Amino acid sequence: MNLQLQQAPTTRGYGQGIWATAWGKEYAKGTIDVGRSTYEYYKRGPLDVFNSTLLDVILIRQEYRLAHDSLQRVAQRRSPLGRVARFIITGQPGIGKTVFLIYLLIERLQRKQPTALQTGNAEFLLFDKDGVRQFSTTARNHQEIPPDAWALSACIDPIDAYKPCEAFLESKAFVVHATSPRSSNWKHWKKQSSARIYVMDVWPKGEMEALLSLLKLDVSDGIRLARKWGPCTKTVLDILSNTMTEERHIREVAAAASDIAQDVVQSFRAIELLDFSGPNVALSSIFFVRPIYSGRDSSVVFIPTLDIAKVFSQALIYASHATQNMVLTRMSRHASLRTAADWIFENFMHARLSASSKPIQAFDCNGVSHELPSASSIHPVFSESLSSTVLPFYWRPSASEVPGIDAVICDHNGVYALQASTTSTPKHADASTGLQKIYDGLHPTMRQKPMHLVFVSPSSETANVILKRCTLANQWNHVEVWACELVIGAEYEAALLDVMNGARDVFATGDWVDDTPTSNGV
Repeated sequence: MNLQLQQAPTTRGYGQGIWATAWGKEYAKGTIDVGRSTYEYYKRGPLDVFNSTLLDVILIRQEYRLAHDSLQRVAQRRSPLGRVARFIITGQPGIGKTVFLIYLLIERLQRKQPTALQTGNAEFLLFDKDGVRQFSTTARNHQEIPPDAWALSACIDPIDAYKPCEAFLESKAFVVHATSPRSSNWKHWKKQSSARIYVMDVWPKGEMEALLSLLKLDVSDGIRLARKWGPCTKTVLDILSNTMTEERHIREVAAAASDIAQDVVQSFRAIELLDFSGPNVALSSIFFVRPIYSGRDSSVVFIPTLDIAKVFSQALIYASHATQNMVLTRMSRHASLRTAADWIFENFMHARLSASSKPIQAFDCNGVSHELPSASSIHPVFSESLSSTVLPFYWRPSASEVPGIDAVICDHNGVYALQASTTSTPKHADASTGLQKIYDGLHPTMRQKPMHLVFVSPSSETANVILKRCTLANQWNHVEVWACELVIGAEYEAALLDVMNGARDVFATGDWVDDTPTSNGV
């Protein structure tokens, strides 16, 4: 027997209000200016589906428009063999994937397009020209859904089966399912249904500002939070609305970082599977998900902010040397995490050099051991006016100033140019340009001193591979090339914090601007 309620009471919130307001009508919309950009939003109305009664507004993200356009194109070119398209909408937890379904519902109702919406494990609503009807989600009700309908569902309940209901999957409707990025949740039914993936991007700065303004929240504080802890609207809104304190979030990030250090294999298995559920939920506060722009059907993980990287680095310095090496190696395998891994290790190197008088042991191609001088008692240099600098000095140049060189130590015995690398493939293929910059900047008397190029890595094996592969232009044949394994522990935590406070920001939100993607790859 079908569960069919032609006149569901509006007090139960079964979509009667939104149907009456949006079907064949222009739903109430507003605009807000942020800087030089104008954003549209749907005003609060009788959004009596999901928990949308809690929404004051629905900001119409550019990301929503791009996804909607992609879905429409696919829906319009259905297979001549009758294959029905299925779509999985996923992305970073907490960025509003379920809200996107409400946006789709409003868009379709305005155009008088039949739409089914799964509101829980047991029921779905069908919106059409006759109003709203409620059905059970069992497979026998699939015939109630018109073939030209879109069927929208989301994992909104902890006991959901992480896939659309059987009525949707058995129907001829165009199914759109919003879910977490964890592939094990949907891998099986994706294969069975030939579903396609669409990965949503995180919020850009302008949209975040617009949403905070509409919600009458502190915009500057919200942007500060996003710059520090990543562009996740749920986190920002929870803190600003006092649902959660920033201190609690910091503790969660620190705890997640410690968990990774304690069980590297399990943690990175979860990260690589995008499994941010259950005991792994806090991992998404460190590693964010975004699409690969060459195709929205795949994603990458990245560390979005300097502050998150600092917390992660602090936890990692307490781990064993073997664990540090394993974490940095696992991160470096992913192009989207290589920058973060190199940044963390480079700061480990600076902390070790600047906080200990104990020389670091290096070795040359013949295995002969050498001592790399400590920088702990050397005056740091903060500009490239090396010619007027009195010996000895320690310089941390930027990548743009001296390509391929992360640190320079110059004492009465020689000049030491250091390159930190977490993998056997250095981040700079050729250090010759950097060496030339250093040489040109030195005082003529310093140019007579022996020059050394030193590759610093988390393991002696990696350092040795880089050393053997190193080739320099003929003009640098006189440069001695060394390599060394860097060991650092908790005793350097204070030095690491000092170093990181002055470190350059190489993370995604360092230049967090109001840019949104313009292609969708479908």
